[in-house]
Amino acid sequence: MKKSVFNAACLMLALSGCASAQAPSPAPASAIGSAAGAAPGAAGRAANEAADKAASAPLERLRAMSAAATCSSAEQCRTVPVGVKACGGPEGYLPVSASQAGEASALARRHREQRIAADAARAAAGVEVPRSNCMMVMDPGATCQAGLCRLQPGGQGGRAD
Repeated sequence: MKKSVFNAACLMLALSGCASAQAPSPAPASAIGSAAGAAPGAAGRAANEAADKAASAPLERLRAMSAAATCSSAEQCRTVPVGVKACGGPEGYLPVSASQAGEASALARRHREQRIAADAARAAAGVEVPRSNCMMVMDPGATCQAGLCRLQPGGQGGRAD
């Protein structure tokens, strides 16, 4: 029963996010995982802040892991999808070391699940949920530059896990 209510809330969220006639521009990578919806009143702001704090912990760990992803060749780098758009798919990608790809994928999955749950809770409380532009974000792939894993410029593709 709980799962069907959650699935219904996610479906309503997805449909409401795509209904916007005027789509906002894509969020920069620095905005991945941040709240875009403004909530009315102190109670709404508190709900947004609590939801954002819960979802940001795995994202912050993932960003730190990404910033410190060392490599000696491009084969040692991977990308992980981060965040979730209302119509499906990630908000963006972060580069990680292949040796940490499993842990990074688990953190990204936990962040995505927490964002979906937080958005569903916001919608149920009547608080504005961040909208999505519903544009598909392609995996740019990762490469090794100066001993660190980085996203490939221009989305040239690459390995993802």
